[in-house]
Amino acid sequence: MKPSRIRELGRRYAAGEISLDEYRAQRRKLIDGVTAGLLKLEYGEISVVHGKQSWRLLVYGSALLVIAIGIGIIVHMEYSHQASRSNPQSKIAFDTGPAVLQSFVETNDWSDASLVQFIQRWKALPAREQNAAVGDYLFPRLLAQLHEQIVSQRVVVDLAAGDKNAADQAAVHLAHLQQLATMLDVKPEN
Repeated sequence: MKPSRIRELGRRYAAGEISLDEYRAQRRKLIDGVTAGLLKLEYGEISVVHGKQSWRLLVYGSALLVIAIGIGIIVHMEYSHQASRSNPQSKIAFDTGPAVLQSFVETNDWSDASLVQFIQRWKALPAREQNAAVGDYLFPRLLAQLHEQIVSQRVVVDLAAGDKNAADQAAVHLAHLQQLATMLDVKPEN
């Protein structure tokens, strides 16, 4: 493939064969000839440049594709990890009875949400894990705290008798506490 006239002109200028003024005059003549339609563009060189651009496009496109796949994998892994942390069912399979018991007793959170979550986790434990928790050193502590919660919640229900909304909320909480006591097979004192 022969070099274009513009490239040849640039090469001659760079080699010192022509002066800057001569280079500019010849370049202006070539450009004016092309724009006036007197000179024909050489497409052979354009296809070489186009080929280089296609190669660059392929390389950059491939690099972007690899980066996008990598980001997709990272996002998928993070989403999967986050979903397993937020899904209590996925954690239940790996919990032991003593671990469930310890988690609840140490947080000392007796809110309705915490009680419901503990009840669900307890029910999901196999019988052998429930028995292991009952034999754990923390089980008597749980029973003592549960007894205290039931007694104090009964007082709250009695005090809230004048306010229907407060009485209903207190009764729901007492029901959760009693459900836990029944589930743990504890006979609450009257």
